[in-house]
Amino acid sequence: MENEPQSEDGFAAWDIVCAGYTQLRTGGMGGVIGLDMPALIEMARLRGYDAEIVSRLLPDAEQGLLAAIAERMESDGGE
Repeated sequence: MENEPQSEDGFAAWDIVCAGYTQLRTGGMGGVIGLDMPALIEMARLRGYDAEIVSRLLPDAEQGLLAAIAERMESDGGE
């Protein structure tokens, strides 16, 4: 996998992003503008992960998610 987690903490962050895929912040017209960080950090805490470490990794995951969405929108002609 191209972006496979390289550490246990990275796996924890990836697990939370995958499990919390519905926890997105949306803007006008329903566009995704980011992850619902408080919800995902609480999910990490409840799953027994170190919430402080996960909270430091989630912004990078969010950045990658938003870049992938932008790339997909561009390739789909903005639809």
